[in-house]
Amino acid sequence: MRGQAAVTPRFRGRVRVVVFNALGCAVGLAVLALVAEGWARTKVDFLIRVRTDYIHAKAGRLYVPGSEVRATNMLDFWTVSRANRWGFLDRPPPPFC
Repeated sequence: MRGQAAVTPRFRGRVRVVVFNALGCAVGLAVLALVAEGWARTKVDFLIRVRTDYIHAKAGRLYVPGSEVRATNMLDFWTVSRANRWGFLDRPPPPFC
């Protein structure tokens, strides 16, 4: 009985230290992630949106020919495309057109 009573407070103290350190690491990582997110939102030029599109009555959405169009959902894809000479986001038209 005396041996158990002597071991239990030490074990509880060690568990308390481990939990405290784990929580400290988790909070530190969360703060680091928030800082990185804030930096990316202010420094990444990809998110600067320049309107190069317009709506055509019959063709729909067209872009200024040769302009760079950036598209993202801020999670899965970040794409950069160039509008062809007709204003579509497609491959260049054949030379005979």
